[in-house]
Amino acid sequence: MLTSMNLLTSTIASDYSRTLGKLEQLTSHSEITSDLFHTILVPCSLMVVCCAITGLPCIFNLTSWVRTQIEGKPMFQLNMEIVEVVDRPLTHSVIIGRVQMIVYIHPIVGTGKINSLDAYLLKFHTDPEGLEESIMKRGLVLQSSTG
Repeated sequence: MLTSMNLLTSTIASDYSRTLGKLEQLTSHSEITSDLFHTILVPCSLMVVCCAITGLPCIFNLTSWVRTQIEGKPMFQLNMEIVEVVDRPLTHSVIIGRVQMIVYIHPIVGTGKINSLDAYLLKFHTDPEGLEESIMKRGLVLQSSTG
């Protein structure tokens, strides 16, 4: 089994060494191209997305992604979810529930900064620890104001 795994990893490394080298070079500068974007989309990765209502950043879990087209234009469809406080206007209450979100990423022209995309991996945020802390503080404020 170990021999098979070593053969597989060495084959991948030799066959894709040029691609892996380019990917390493780009991501070390927090950059990516459209043709390599899919290589950083690993399910269960934490993604930063700005809330459409508040404009504040949120952290979602990437559940899956797919290449798709909208009006003939190629895009990446990112499917994400988060466990969060959900407002229930009919009963004037809140619950903890799963919120799902779909974000479409347009193709990048040339090379682009990863954190300039509408959704990007948390590790490419300029201050990932600070972002996590601020989101946790917002959650504590929300919890204390709702109950």
